[in-house]
Amino acid sequence: EFNLGTNQMIPIIICDDSPRDRAYLTDVLQRYNPIVTTNAREALAACHGLTEPYLVTDIQMPDLNGIELARQTWAAHPKARILFWSQHSDETYIRALAKLIPADTVYAYVLKNNPAETVIRAASALFGDCQCWIDPAVRKVQAHARRDQSALSDAEYEVLVDIALGLTDNTIAERRFLSRRGVQNRLQS
Repeated sequence: EFNLGTNQMIPIIICDDSPRDRAYLTDVLQRYNPIVTTNAREALAACHGLTEPYLVTDIQMPDLNGIELARQTWAAHPKARILFWSQHSDETYIRALAKLIPADTVYAYVLKNNPAETVIRAASALFGDCQCWIDPAVRKVQAHARRDQSALSDAEYEVLVDIALGLTDNTIAERRFLSRRGVQNRLQS
């Protein structure tokens, strides 16, 4: 499906510290010529010499986790495509990923509780069609995390309204029961 042009398949590097999960991914993605690694350092070594490595990684691993693996992979290979395969859908992981994903990068995020068909569909979208694929459960958390990062708090909004009305820092401080420094901190944030 992803050819180098001479009937040579581009291998997918699988990185997971769990023997059971590695075996499962190797079986599910066997048509993609997987290279199996047991930790992030092995995966980084397997990426060496590849212009555009294709990587499937767990996020929670000892030593170097999948997020750090992704950061180092993208630093060395900006066109790398990474499928995150994880049991974690909480906002902490999603925010950490959002901060490091380079612009115009395609990646996928699949939860481990999905059936094999979903993993194959995500791999095909990412590696074959060069499209992002985000697990629907993760998409909701991702949207919430993005909204929280870009939205103003109620307190910040109130101070901006006061500034738009032409009020001074001292007047805003009195009106909002803040110190002048408190008003300035809200403006700065």
